[in-house]
Amino acid sequence: MNQINDIKATHRRNNMLGKAFRALPTHVMSLSLLLLLFGASTSLVKADPITTTGSNVVSIGEDYTVYFEGSEAAYTSVSVYTGNNPDAAGNLTLFNNFTATPGQSVNIGFVPAGQELVFRLNVTETVGPNVGTMRSYFSGDAARNPDGFLHTQITTFAGNSSIPRGLNVRFEDSFRYEIDTDFNDHRLVLTGTAIPEPTTMLLLGTGLAGIAAKMRRRKNDKNEEKV
Repeated sequence: MNQINDIKATHRRNNMLGKAFRALPTHVMSLSLLLLLFGASTSLVKADPITTTGSNVVSIGEDYTVYFEGSEAAYTSVSVYTGNNPDAAGNLTLFNNFTATPGQSVNIGFVPAGQELVFRLNVTETVGPNVGTMRSYFSGDAARNPDGFLHTQITTFAGNSSIPRGLNVRFEDSFRYEIDTDFNDHRLVLTGTAIPEPTTMLLLGTGLAGIAAKMRRRKNDKNEEKV
């Protein structure tokens, strides 16, 4: 009996929604349908989170933003995004661990699916027996680093008041792990945003243009009637 009542209630709600939607002006109804379709399309192309293999970060074809999450380190370090090339000399400088504030962000743009995102940490030893020594460590394979050790750990980041949920890229700045292996010396959070497919954007643009044309025709018809 309860199931029958639920079905009847659902039908009543659907009928009410249908009547309300049909009562809308034509241009409003068209725009509503378009936005509903656009919303459904973008949800279909929304990608899964960034994928990782070990300490490598691989794109799934999204627009990425890097956040500075924090640092517990004596050494000065500067993070750099090198694209997919660990041998790149420069590219995009991100954060200095002594001057950046948690939540500060840099957008690195769209990265094609399957391409690795490589980060470099330029470290200057400011204490100990090797003061002034500069070394660079990379995310990903240990063979990229001067000591042959892994210098990043990849974990998930749940998000907080200033940084959204994402992927935590945690650097260790100690050569050969001579000081520690806590991987908290320079921490980044990587987040991705799905890009709507070109066909979806074309649909939205075409639909809006059609609505505008229809509204102009209606306005012209009314003006002619007045004349």
